[in-house]
Amino acid sequence: MKPLEEELKSALERREAPAGFTERVMAQIAATPQRPRVWRATLASLFRYPRLRWAATVVAAFLIVAGVSLVRRHEERLRGETARRELLFALRFAGNKLNATMREARSIERRNSETPEESQ
Repeated sequence: MKPLEEELKSALERREAPAGFTERVMAQIAATPQRPRVWRATLASLFRYPRLRWAATVVAAFLIVAGVSLVRRHEERLRGETARRELLFALRFAGNKLNATMREARSIERRNSETPEESQ
């Protein structure tokens, strides 16, 4: 363990920067072209302010709640429309059956009225 500690100590020992290091770094910074700020960077810089961060959080929460509410309302409307279609189908079906039964009853009634009554 002793040699490892000595190695670490020598590796982490404070040393002076080589001559001209600062000038080379500054020259490289000056030579690097400035990229135009993208809208995302501008937007991100706005979030450094706590009030704006809170306002954005509140707006995001409101949008989420409003979106969920709209989706639920839409689903409820779809369920209502489906129930309405099913009810109309059931009523039409029952009406057709009732009409068929009434026609059958009238036809039986006509046949009975055409034959002479034997009970007199």
